[in-house]
Amino acid sequence: MQLKVLLVAMRGSRRTYLAGLAALAVATIFLFLGPQILRITLDSVLANEPPRLPEPLLGYWSNLGGRTFFLHRLWLPAAALAATAILQGLFTCVQGRATARSSEAAVERLRTAMYNHIQRLPYLDMDRFSTGDLIQRCTSDIDTIRRFISLEAPEIVRTLAMLSIAVPMMLSMDPALTVLGLALVPVLFGFSLLFFLRVQRAFERMDESEARMSTMLQESITGIRVVRAFGRQRYEEDRFSQHNEEFRHLTFGVINNMALYWSVSSWMSMLQVGLLLVGGSILVLQGSVSIGVLTAFLTIQTHLLFPVRMLGRVLANMGQMSVALGRLQEVLRVPIEQQLDEGQRPEVRGGLSLQNVEFSYPDGSQVLHGINCEIHPGERIGILGPTGSGKSTLVHLLARLFEYSGGSIRIDGVELNTIAKRHLRSQVAVVLQEPFLFARTIRENLRLARAGARDEEIIEAARTACFHEVVNGFSQGYDTMVGERGVTLSGGQKQRLALARTLLRDTPVLILDDAMSAVDTETEAEIRQALESRRDRLTTIMVSHRITTLAATDRILVMDDGRIVDSGRHEELINRPGLYQRVWQLQHQFALQEEAAG
Repeated sequence: MQLKVLLVAMRGSRRTYLAGLAALAVATIFLFLGPQILRITLDSVLANEPPRLPEPLLGYWSNLGGRTFFLHRLWLPAAALAATAILQGLFTCVQGRATARSSEAAVERLRTAMYNHIQRLPYLDMDRFSTGDLIQRCTSDIDTIRRFISLEAPEIVRTLAMLSIAVPMMLSMDPALTVLGLALVPVLFGFSLLFFLRVQRAFERMDESEARMSTMLQESITGIRVVRAFGRQRYEEDRFSQHNEEFRHLTFGVINNMALYWSVSSWMSMLQVGLLLVGGSILVLQGSVSIGVLTAFLTIQTHLLFPVRMLGRVLANMGQMSVALGRLQEVLRVPIEQQLDEGQRPEVRGGLSLQNVEFSYPDGSQVLHGINCEIHPGERIGILGPTGSGKSTLVHLLARLFEYSGGSIRIDGVELNTIAKRHLRSQVAVVLQEPFLFARTIRENLRLARAGARDEEIIEAARTACFHEVVNGFSQGYDTMVGERGVTLSGGQKQRLALARTLLRDTPVLILDDAMSAVDTETEAEIRQALESRRDRLTTIMVSHRITTLAATDRILVMDDGRIVDSGRHEELINRPGLYQRVWQLQHQFALQEEAAG
């Protein structure tokens, strides 16, 4: 499955990549022509042994004049060596460019696929991953894959090409010396495989530790003002030090494994060279092997041993790449949100009907129990309830951010779960208590709701949200940067900007989930008054703990423990024993105390 992700990412670049690997194979051929040129020069030019060449080349050798011709032109073998080196370098360059371009194109597609998939994940599934972890998967993990495609995979091909060329070449020169020259290569291969199996889990633990550190760092920087407000810098520094130390410890473990591998493999490589040199020298003294053949063997072995040693590092990096691919696959295998564009697209006027609506989280915990409610177009509905009573969950259901698990929700007679989500969300606007603002200008944040909105429409929405006067107080007006998450604005200003952004969409249903909790009561009253101009075409649902907000609605729903326990107008509920009356009495007494104190 992981390989499938990689193959899909390589789509469109496979031919270029394969061409690069083919160029690598050709470069390897030229690399091993050098030892053959050395062997012929030493044995058949400087010495007087008959050249061992294929029949066509042997005829060409004789036609040129044989040994005498090359003995008086020793620059020709030198030129041949230089030519093979140049051609090897040329094809290696072609391979490098081809694999680099292919890998960059592949990771671009992979990064885009990850980002697009995250954008389409269901609302509930986003809670499975922390922000820092997702960032690392889209950056560090993908960069690990890029390095493997561009650097490590060609090394594997290079090693296999070298073995497939070098072994037959060595056997053709001297089988006995070949056995001696490759005696420890299988041991090196086995050691590389054991190292790979040992280090793979270490890389996985290191990646997980880095993800935890990235998450903690992202949270700490995002909440730096809260940290300073409570004087918790030392605490956060200690937390980061713990994560940093854990990551350092795990990284050192990987480094120690790598150091062990390189030292042992280096010792084995030197031992292999020593075996060949000593054994070959004995055979030369016995006259069974020429000096040219021994020189060729030593040169071939020098070329061959380093890639074989590198195989351990390559396999280790392949293990790291496998971990990275697995982490990407963990996100990509989460099904994307369904029915974004598939489904009905009815005209929405704002009528809502909820019958025995229930909702449970994936872990089975039930939040809503048998919700029944009728909301008419243009009606203003208030919702009151303690924390955890299911108010926000109900709001999320109406925008299909969550899917109800039982009962029925109809909007203007059409079942909600049959409507295309994108269409529904263009008709039902939600303003949350903690609005998210992007680090852009006020104008750009407003135009997120409607990209083609004219300046007049932007100003009108801002006036309705009582935000236009705030903007006029900024030197750059609507072109003022709000900073990350709107850090340059107060809580009330951020809520008003978020409300203006939502009003710019001009939807028939507006849901305010405690969206004016940071706005003072006087400004809130002005906003409610401004919204009156839209009442004939706007169904409004206000979730609030503020009685003055709820008192202005047509009907109030009181929720507790996932149920609607009472409903009615403000005047009815304050005279009826229950949760609403108790909240009203507390807030009313507090207002009287403030008035007396003032």
